[in-house]
Amino acid sequence: MRYLRPAAATVLCLTCCAVLGQGQSLSITNYELLSEVPSGSNLVDTYQVTLVNTGAALTGVKAKVTSLDPATVRVVPGTGTLDFPAVPANGQVTSANTVSFSMNRKVAFDPSYLQWTFHMAGGPVANAGLNDTVEVGHVVLLNGSGSTNPSGVGVLTYSWAFTSRPAGSTATLGNSSTPFAFFTADVAGQYTIRLTVSNGVASSSASVTMSTIETPPVANALPNQTVKLGALVVLNGSGSTSTSGQPLSYFWTPLTLPIGSTASLSGSNTVSPTFVADKPGVYEMQLIVNDGLLSSPATVTITTQTGTPVANAGAHQVVDVGANVQLSGAGSTDPNGLPLTYAWQLVTLPAGSTAVLNQATTVNPTFTLDRAGTYVAQLIVNDGALSSLPATVTITTEAPLAPVANAGVNRTVAMGNLVTLSGGGTDPQNRTLTYQWSLINKPAGSTASLSSSVIADPTFMADRDGTYVSQLIVNDGVLNSVPATVTISTTCSQPTANPGTNQNVNVGQMVTLNGTGSGDVCSDPLAYSWSLTTRPSGSGATISNPATSQPTLTPDVAGVYVAQLIVNNGFTSSNPATVTITASGSVQPIAMSFSPGSLIVNGTSTQNLTLVLTAAAPPSGVVVKLSSGATGVATVPATVTVAANATSALVPVTGVSAGSAIITASAANHSNATASVSVTSTAGISVTWHAACWENASVFGDGEQGNLQSINFSIVTPAPVALEGTLFYTPNCDPSQGQDNLNDTGGTIGSGGWIFSFIHHPNEIPSSALYRIGAVTPDGKCPAGAPCSGCVNYTKATPKCQ
Repeated sequence: MRYLRPAAATVLCLTCCAVLGQGQSLSITNYELLSEVPSGSNLVDTYQVTLVNTGAALTGVKAKVTSLDPATVRVVPGTGTLDFPAVPANGQVTSANTVSFSMNRKVAFDPSYLQWTFHMAGGPVANAGLNDTVEVGHVVLLNGSGSTNPSGVGVLTYSWAFTSRPAGSTATLGNSSTPFAFFTADVAGQYTIRLTVSNGVASSSASVTMSTIETPPVANALPNQTVKLGALVVLNGSGSTSTSGQPLSYFWTPLTLPIGSTASLSGSNTVSPTFVADKPGVYEMQLIVNDGLLSSPATVTITTQTGTPVANAGAHQVVDVGANVQLSGAGSTDPNGLPLTYAWQLVTLPAGSTAVLNQATTVNPTFTLDRAGTYVAQLIVNDGALSSLPATVTITTEAPLAPVANAGVNRTVAMGNLVTLSGGGTDPQNRTLTYQWSLINKPAGSTASLSSSVIADPTFMADRDGTYVSQLIVNDGVLNSVPATVTISTTCSQPTANPGTNQNVNVGQMVTLNGTGSGDVCSDPLAYSWSLTTRPSGSGATISNPATSQPTLTPDVAGVYVAQLIVNNGFTSSNPATVTITASGSVQPIAMSFSPGSLIVNGTSTQNLTLVLTAAAPPSGVVVKLSSGATGVATVPATVTVAANATSALVPVTGVSAGSAIITASAANHSNATASVSVTSTAGISVTWHAACWENASVFGDGEQGNLQSINFSIVTPAPVALEGTLFYTPNCDPSQGQDNLNDTGGTIGSGGWIFSFIHHPNEIPSSALYRIGAVTPDGKCPAGAPCSGCVNYTKATPKCQ
């Protein structure tokens, strides 16, 4: 075995080194060559390396290596992460596995092409912000608010310090113990500042470089994607930026593929290469961009498995002391549309502050700023299976915040069209913004140029097929924004989900969600997938027809509901987008009533009441409870169901014995309804039918001719009764087919009696008549088998009345 010389092999702790103790650092040395295998014009060398620890003892370390010049030295995919066992204080250990590099045969191995990063699980993670360029004499604002504390132990503290300054500089750091430090760039050159964060148990450091000379571009390979097996995956490097505004070149390479995958990139030197996800698992792709200088590598993960939710802690805020601040995690998303839970924590407070979060497990907790200074809130969301990475938001009373640029919406145009860009931006201090546009990517052979670089809406001509990427930086007179980009393409791209605007409604009010603003640049038909990621405790609300563009939701509990929308154009899905529905008040009861309000039931027969609702029943229907105030008089079923979208249902009432009862109906979120029921009794009454007679005569002396009919019967009753009769004309005395005639009443005492003067029209004697003694029912018909009924048969020979 041969070794590289330690002097040539040692790489000092680089900008992403993580440490557990104040002042502790790690480095790699002693590259031990284990094997060398020819591979075409290159050699593939495999090494084992040594980790040097100049601080306290560590239980274990992971180190990841990336190449700063992949054209010269490339890390072989799958070998770039090394594991080290426990390393003693001020000691060193050898890696448990190996790393391989592919190198040009003509180029000697040089570790200065490599960058190592280190990670110890459980500790805080420092984030010193992005490298940037500055002008001499300007104030530089450092931003460490992206630092996180995944363990949730303690509260983060901050310590900024220069590690290098240009010769002759006397710059000093202000607010060096807060997330936002600052200094004045008094001399041309590079300033490197290290941020160390601590949670009281462990600490972490990261560095940022501010330079008055050209700095490398920044590669951006995001967003991560979750795709179906066999899907065509479109990568997107359009978020990469160049501080110098020079055109970018793109270099994509696969880092990790699932076992057995033969996926390869098509168009690896373009802004949007593609590949087919041919095996289930995780694909990791690396992007390096070049604008005359090489960027650091950026990676993106594409998986065919369940994706991790993404926390969004909302926009930074600048407020006054004493203000009540409401945070918002409503922008958090889950690629699988699962409901989210929220875990907020205040990770940074000003000295002396006792601020605490109210309802820290809701989508929008609040707290009161009781001291001047900077507050940093951290949010982690969980979809029931996986937790997101931490996201932070800063609320401050003092430090200026950078403006935010908006380069507009990605779109597709026809070749030869004049493209008008639409730029904008926001500034937390509401300062006036200026614009700086640049065209950082265009198709080969294109001579497109911007009509202006300093207005909000410059134009250019899409003179070649392909992808154009424009970059916008806004300035508020003090600070530059982070660059924003917009992609204009002559080919189709990912659709965009638009779930509509936030709404404020009353509880019980049906809300129509609106995804019709979602777009697809190629006008392909969209499929919609809505899900409810947040709803208040105790709510059972669901989204109706979630696969349509305009589903509905009815809030049933006061609070915040967050609906998420993903659209698919048949080729790829959009990123998730959310809309917030805030419901207040309480459910207003729906009125119920009975029709008729009172009912007469003959003996043990059954009659129907109609239960009426003033609003249609929901899709699940309405179950109504029924009760009788006197079950010895009349009975009803225990419940009756009003069907979905219906406004009424029949309620059968069965007589038991003579008397009165109150029938009551009740249901959740509905007013009660009542009806009175009277049950008549025919006990002890017997009727003997004898005969009937008829004759043509004037009716009531008015000269109108009609059939006057009389019925002769005997009645036996223990007491005098009032008689009320109804005459039906029906074949074979069938009570279900009767046709009502006029009513008449009479009275009798004891046995025997006449009831007469029933008038029948037209002037024709029917074959039979059904006569009932008893109360008239609402439907005008005698129930089958009622004891108070009798049948009289008629013939043409029926005699005239005597």
